[in-house]
Parts: sequence; C-alpha cells; structure tokens
Amino acid sequence: MSLRLVLLLLFVGCPVWSLAQPIVWTGQADFLTIGDRVSILTDTTGNLTIGQVTSPAFQGRFRPSRQVIINVGFSDRIHWLRFSVDNPTPDKLLLEVAQAFLPITELYYQNEAGKTVRLTAGFRIPVDQKIRKHHYQVFPIPPGRHTYFVRLLAHSQPVPISLWEESAHEIKTYRQRLIYGFYLGFMFFVLLSNLFFFFSLRNRMYLFYAVVVLIYVSYSMAVLDGFIVYFVDGLDLTFWFITIPTIGVTVQTTYCLLFLEAGRYVPRISRVVWGVVIYFAAYAVLKYLLPMPLILAINTANALLSFFLMGFVGIKTGQKGNRLGYYFALAYCIYFLLVLTEATYVQTGKPAYFAELSHVTLATLIESFILSFLLSKRFEWERADIEKAKAEAQQQLLAKTLENEQLLLSQNELLELEVAQRTRDIEQKSTQLQQSLHELKTAQAQLIQHEKMASLGELTAGIAHEIQNPLNFVNNFSEVSIELVDELRVELMAGRLTDAVALSHDLAGNLQRISQNGNRAAGIVRGMLEHARTGSGDRQPTDLNSVADEYLRMAYRDLRTKDPSVAFVLHTSFDPQLEPVSVVAQDVARVMLNLYTNAFYALRDRQRQSDPATYQPTLWVSTERTADSMLFRVKDNGLGIPNEALNKVFLPFFTTKPTGQGVGLGLSLSYDIIKKGLGGDIRINTEVGQYTEVVFTIPLP
Repeated sequence: MSLRLVLLLLFVGCPVWSLAQPIVWTGQADFLTIGDRVSILTDTTGNLTIGQVTSPAFQGRFRPSRQVIINVGFSDRIHWLRFSVDNPTPDKLLLEVAQAFLPITELYYQNEAGKTVRLTAGFRIPVDQKIRKHHYQVFPIPPGRHTYFVRLLAHSQPVPISLWEESAHEIKTYRQRLIYGFYLGFMFFVLLSNLFFFFSLRNRMYLFYAVVVLIYVSYSMAVLDGFIVYFVDGLDLTFWFITIPTIGVTVQTTYCLLFLEAGRYVPRISRVVWGVVIYFAAYAVLKYLLPMPLILAINTANALLSFFLMGFVGIKTGQKGNRLGYYFALAYCIYFLLVLTEATYVQTGKPAYFAELSHVTLATLIESFILSFLLSKRFEWERADIEKAKAEAQQQLLAKTLENEQLLLSQNELLELEVAQRTRDIEQKSTQLQQSLHELKTAQAQLIQHEKMASLGELTAGIAHEIQNPLNFVNNFSEVSIELVDELRVELMAGRLTDAVALSHDLAGNLQRISQNGNRAAGIVRGMLEHARTGSGDRQPTDLNSVADEYLRMAYRDLRTKDPSVAFVLHTSFDPQLEPVSVVAQDVARVMLNLYTNAFYALRDRQRQSDPATYQPTLWVSTERTADSMLFRVKDNGLGIPNEALNKVFLPFFTTKPTGQGVGLGLSLSYDIIKKGLGGDIRINTEVGQYTEVVFTIPLP
C-alpha cells in the first residue's frame, strides 16, 4: 500500500480540524471582522455533538457565510460556525460574538495536546461567572493555528463575530460602558423630570411620555444592546426580546393618538388606528401561543406598521391644523431611517456604530430629544392659545358689558314702574294673607279645643264608669243594711238574742263592703286630683308602667261600655327595671290614651272585615328600659296604614277616619308632646293588612 493511500485513509477516518482556510492575524489592526470568512452548518435536530460536526461526514455540509455580519434570519435552530485562525504574533487575541441575546454559545478547539477544549457563554450564565465579564460572548483565543467551532442559538438578531487584540478590546469595552452610562443617565433624567412634571402639574401627557421613555430604555437594555445583564442576573432575555417590542408598538401608537389629539383632528383615521392598537394589545397577550420564528416575523411587521401609522397620523393631523403633526412625523421618519441604517449594518457591517451605540439605540436617544422638545412646544402653544382665547373672551365680554349697560339703562325706568305696581299688589295680597292666617289660627284653636274636649269627654266617661261601680256597691249594701237594722230591732224587742247576733254579723259584713267600695271611689278621686295637680306642666317622677296599665284598662272598659260585644286579647309586658321617669304625667297619659284609642279603632275596623273563625283582634303593650332612654311600644294586628298616608299621620288635621269620627289632631299633639315637650322620638312601623306598631322613646337623665 502506497504512502498516498495511507494518508488518504487517515484523512477520511479522523475528525476534520484543519480544513478551513485560516484567518491570519497580522497585528496591524486592533480588530478583524470575520463574519464573511466562516462556514455555517444548521443543526436541524439540535442534537449534533462536536464529534459529529468535526467528522468527515459533515465536511461538505458547512456552507460559506459570505456575510460580514452573520444573520440566520427568524430561526429557532442551533447553528455551528467553523473557522481557522493563525496567530503567529505575540498578541493575545479574543473572539467576540457581539450579541447579548444568545442563550447558548459554545466554543470548541483542540489544544496543543490534541484535547478538545470547550468554553461556554450565553445570557444564561451570570456575567460574574463568564470567562470574560462582558454582556457579549467573549472567548480567549490561544496563539498559533487552530480550527474553531462555535455552537450557538440566534433567533433573529445579527451576530457580528470579530477577533480583537485583548488590550484594545478592554479599551473598547470601557468606552462602551461609559457611553452607555451617559445614555442611561440622560434617559433616566428625561423619565424622572417628566414624572416630576406629571405630579406637579397633574397633566397626564407627561406620564404617557415617561412611559414611552421607559419603553425606549427597556428596548435598549433588554432588546438591542443587552446591558441589563450587568444589573439583573438570570433574566430570560429571549422572553423580553419578544415581549418588549410588542408592548412598545402598543404604547408608542397610543401615545401618538393622544399626543396629536387624533380623535379631534382626524376622527375617522383615529378610530381605525385605535383598532390597530387593540390588535397590538391582543397580540401582545396571545403571541406566546405561536412558534418563535413566527413571533419574530410578526414583531417586525408590527413595528413597520406602527412606524407607518405614526407618520401617517402625524401628516394628516398636520394637514388639519395641528402644528405638532409634521414635527411628530419627522421625528419618526428619523427613527425609521436609523432602523434602516441598522438593517444595512446587519447586511454589510457599515456604517459602523456611532459611539458604540447601536443605530436603533441612537434612534431612541434622538427620539427622546425630539419628543421632549415637541412636548414642551405643545404646552407652550397651548398656553399661547389659552392666553389668546382669554384676550378674545375679555374683548367679547367688554363689548357685551357695554351693550348690557345700555340695555339696563333703557330697562330701568320700565322696571321701576313694574316694581311700584308689584309692590302695591304684594301689599294687598299680604293684607289678604294676614287676614286668612288669622282665620286659620282661629279655626285651628277651635279644632284643638274640640279635640281636647273630645279627649276630656272620653276621659270623663271612663272615670264616671270607674266611680259608678263602687257607688252601686255602696247603694246596694246600704239598702240591705237598713233592712237588716229593722230586722235586728224586731229580734231584740222579742228577746231572740241568737237571731239578733246573726243579723249583726251580716250587718257588719255589709258595712265592711261599703267601706271597701267607698275607699275604692276615694282612690279614683285621689288619682284624678293628682293628675289635675300635674296639669300645670311641671315634671314629676312618674311610674310609667302604672300609667300605661291604668289607661289601657280605662280605655278598654270605656270601649266595652259603648260596645259590650268587643272582645280583644290584651298582652302587656312592662319592664320591672324601669324607674320613675320625670315627665308631665297628664301629657304622657294623653299620648298613651290616644294610641290605645287608635289601636282599638284599627282592631274593630279589621274585625268587621274578617272572618271571626280566623282572626283574633290582639293588642300588645310594652315598656323597656335601655341604656339611655325609655321605650313605650303599642302594636295591633289591625289593617295597618297605607304607604301614601304614612308620611302624613303626624300632620295636623290629617285623618283616615270617616268624617265626624276625628279631626286629625291626636297624633299631631302626641308628636308635639314627645318630640318637642320631652325631647324624645316617635315612629311608626306598619304593614298594610298585617299590623301597626307605634314606638315612642323618652330620654333618661
């Protein structure tokens, strides 16, 4: 077997580590972009190992990049990069994959001993645990000639790959961080100043603009440049990479409509764009159901649509007279031009980034300047418009004032004549009203006196009934005693002492009964005198339990005297803890008697309309001692009070009784006695056809 055949077999059977055309580092420049000098292999399964991709079987599957900045498009697949570097100089080299949003980045090469070396990076590794503390993926490159394989997952962002001399890279990194610090400082200054203006002036436009600036900062930190990894570890940048742009287009388009007052200037276009905003918001929520490549494509399309709509709305509102419209459209045209510049950079690597900021980050910075200027101009113009409107209004007001002054002068004489005539009419009507008022007061006094006399008549009838019973007993037993005396005289004259003694015992019993009933009548008279003595209006301690019970029995007996067929069930519950209350007893008794009379009337009224087998007229009377007052409660199961009459029952002369059975002053007087005389309260609870409950309270000292 010839030497050539042996070498061929060794080449086919061994991994391929030195097939690529080497990139020679000469040290004449600080860095070298190598994107167009690498070969790319797409791992469709995501399971290829370094051993497989370095085998001869995969040699022909790598394809030359031909792009200065690698761009794999909207993809969720693993890609392998292959290139060779020959560094004959003493320079220490670094490989920079200038993309912060790579979850997976692995570098493979064989060292001098032939052992495979694996270095890892990616945003899943905290910055302080990376080989090089950088937001990009940076790896050290050994001297000499080596073939390198890079395994990475890039969804859509461009992936610039460069070789850097180590010290030059450090200077570039410091410069990059310093410039980005200035960027963040300015953006946060704009953000905080707008929040300050919002809380000071209470103008919501400052708050909306602060939200827009916050979106810009988030977009730069977590989508474009990836500086957020210096502040927060463990963030899933892929999530924010697809989330922040969807929020951004929604917020920016909304701000455009509000800032330019599109609903006022172009209402039809405004309604259409609001529909697009709703679509943006819905997509922001539902996008997680879609595959990653489709999300990235739709995000790009939505961004272009948002730019177009904001420019279009700006131009249209400008045509309708909004001076801010053209400026707003110009601002987003500049933003869009820088986005196109970023797209050109992705394809050609030119123009280079200005001050280490991506073109889109620079666009957000310029946009913040322009929008801040427009926001200040908007309120400056608004103030000028307001001042102009005030001046015009003042001129109109002055002209109107002069016109009104002339009109007033011409009207004064006519008004004076009318006033004089009206004054005479009013004086005449006042005289008539005073006369009518006097007549009404006279009639009211007569009706009150009539009510008092009616109450007095009822009270007198009850008292007469109370005294009549003991007097009947006295008269009956007196007549029997006279007959017994005559019989006793006959027996004594006949000498029948035994019969005389028996008659004397009967006579003594009759005299005892006469004495008891006489004492009872005297007690009734004594009570009347006591009530008459309190009629002066002086308050005295009164046992309200006794008064309530006494007048209940008196009212019921009086009712039975008039109609013996009446048979009501009476329930009483008097609180034994209720001490004597300082009141005008006669006034409280009048209130109780009035409430009893009304309740009996309601019971008789329902009894006449109900079946005796199913209805039992019942009255409940109770007193209760509370912490600071005394409660008196009267409840009947009569017909109740209609709702339309409930608010009028305490008005003078209002009654639901037929003509001739009441003048409507009972409850009115009761209200005055309890509310005004005693400082208490009186209320009515009722349900038509079921019950009526009247409760009055008297405050206790």
